[in-house]
Amino acid sequence: MIKIFEDDEPAWRILTHVLEHGVAGIAGGRMSTRSKLNEVREQARIDRHGNVVALSTVHHFWGELAFIYDDQLYLHQEARQLVVDAYDSQLAAQGIFADTYPGNS
Repeated sequence: MIKIFEDDEPAWRILTHVLEHGVAGIAGGRMSTRSKLNEVREQARIDRHGNVVALSTVHHFWGELAFIYDDQLYLHQEARQLVVDAYDSQLAAQGIFADTYPGNS
């Protein structure tokens, strides 16, 4: 299960999801998403989960999208694509599509 968290979720909740499911995303504004990504990275370091990689963000048409994954389960590109696809599906369910977004002409 790929879950996309808002950037105001607690870092421990995001990390717990990654430990249980292998991958998760964080969506929001550029600075707040990157800040939350750093919080998750620090929580993983403190809890000694060296297999959890929390390093990457993707510029998405709807905002910044971070992805966190267990590198024993997923490759970098695979985790990235899973999170992007999950976020696109979540937005599509709300009627938001890249080809109809005003900033994507």
